[in-house]
Amino acid sequence: MLNIYISQVLNILYIYSQLYLYFKKRKVVMASNIEHALVVISSKVEKKYNDDDLSNLIKKLAQCCSSAGFPGEDGFTGDHKSNKEVSEITKLIQRL
Repeated sequence: MLNIYISQVLNILYIYSQLYLYFKKRKVVMASNIEHALVVISSKVEKKYNDDDLSNLIKKLAQCCSSAGFPGEDGFTGDHKSNKEVSEITKLIQRL
């Protein structure tokens, strides 16, 4: 079952990449790639598995991921607000 789900997610990401290229050529502004992918995954989880809790957590993750960064010289530390939110939401998802 998990393999089928992963395959479907990969198909969705492929379709998204094609749409991204289409809109990029036309200079249409969209959300970040990761943010949009998470919203799509959230929608699929909600529709296919009827798991509103997980779907809502994934949407929350999408909302804060665009401001998050990698720790290091050009990124943000673990103390950065968005990185803290991502960490907390990830812990909530792991508890489901």
